[in-house]
Amino acid sequence: TNMANPYAGKSPDLKMAALLFSKYCKACHGKKGEGDGVRSALLDTKIRSFKSAAFKAQKPGIVYYKAFLGKGEMPNFEKKITDEEDRWGLVEFILGL
Repeated sequence: TNMANPYAGKSPDLKMAALLFSKYCKACHGKKGEGDGVRSALLDTKIRSFKSAAFKAQKPGIVYYKAFLGKGEMPNFEKKITDEEDRWGLVEFILGL
């Protein structure tokens, strides 16, 4: 999707983004986004690194879509992270790992 970050140019709340990442993402994606979280070994899907060139080449709207709508073993976080500005802050945080 070509969805653009409506908060682009505004500094995201990195403390909130780090907290959300720790709470919802770290168990599978790992502390540094390498795909080596404690739960990653339990999944059939190989989790790729957020630091890879292929991941970083994705548009923020694609990352947003994958992060909040989920697909396959990736859960849906729409009802767990409801604040739109926090969502986009988390996308920026992930893309900055």
